[in-house]
Amino acid sequence: MKTLTINGIAQLIKIGSEFKLSPAMLLNESGITEAMLSDPYASIRPNQEFQVIRNLKRHIQNEEIGLIVGERFSLSVLGILGATVPNASNVREAIKFFIHYIQLSYTYFNVSFIEKPHGGSIILTDQYELGDLRNFFIDRDTMFTLNAFKDLFPQLPILDGISIELGYSRSPNLTSHQTLLPCPVIFREGDTRINIEKHVLDRHLPQSNELTLHLLEQQCKEINNKLTDTQSMVEKVNEMLLENISSPISLESIALSLDVSSRTVRRRLNEEGTQFKLLQNNVKSNEAKRLLYETTWSVERISDYLGYSESASFIHAFKNWTDKSPSQYRKSLR
Repeated sequence: MKTLTINGIAQLIKIGSEFKLSPAMLLNESGITEAMLSDPYASIRPNQEFQVIRNLKRHIQNEEIGLIVGERFSLSVLGILGATVPNASNVREAIKFFIHYIQLSYTYFNVSFIEKPHGGSIILTDQYELGDLRNFFIDRDTMFTLNAFKDLFPQLPILDGISIELGYSRSPNLTSHQTLLPCPVIFREGDTRINIEKHVLDRHLPQSNELTLHLLEQQCKEINNKLTDTQSMVEKVNEMLLENISSPISLESIALSLDVSSRTVRRRLNEEGTQFKLLQNNVKSNEAKRLLYETTWSVERISDYLGYSESASFIHAFKNWTDKSPSQYRKSLR
């Protein structure tokens, strides 16, 4: 997984203080020291953030804690990326810019944007095994996205025209999501979608400045390039699986392309909390769902594109991923 700045942890410490939790309580067993919180160049690994979040959840015991945290994650928390986005020409271009430099954010999901004539959807799909923290991160990233809209339009009711599909089943303990999320929300297993109507996507950003956008984008590129040089094994393998989506590619072939042994690839993936077979399934599953949503391709054409020798094998695999056939899944989207 990627390296993170200390800024996100600093936000968690602030939230903890509102619940009378000391930094020491939240940093317990994370390997993060209080001195690191004041170092703007300090960096951490995801497992360290996970430990701080688990400490926070254990002490607060609130099912809506992901939304509470997400509410404090404004664009300014993202540094140069957050400063650049408001300079885009409209909401649509701001979303595309953000996703292009998504590695500069804190998300653990694959983030994509699909547009149709009536509007578009920001889609969060699983990239890592987040276990007991998955719902937390879905809530956090969803609320952050809504906060970003508020940052872009502080004086306007921009959330009119936005709806949310949270990618997990509603628990009986969840009582205030409808109150905390300032737009319609439904719960269902699968990807998380933030649906945005066309009139919102077309809206001009009041701070739009093309010259400033280009100047700041250079800094985004420089930082992004540095992070790319330190890509995780998960990210490298995912990229190669996507590049070879129509033809089978083995772990050994990927290891050869990366100039490492297959044993090293397996070990690194295991250290990052996943396995090669799981990444293969996730890439094919996410691409299949995207094509069923975004295109009118037949099941046979999608099956062929994904490298299956026959449609029956693809349909069987898709049912294992979603508990639905491809046709049922496409119908449910409509």
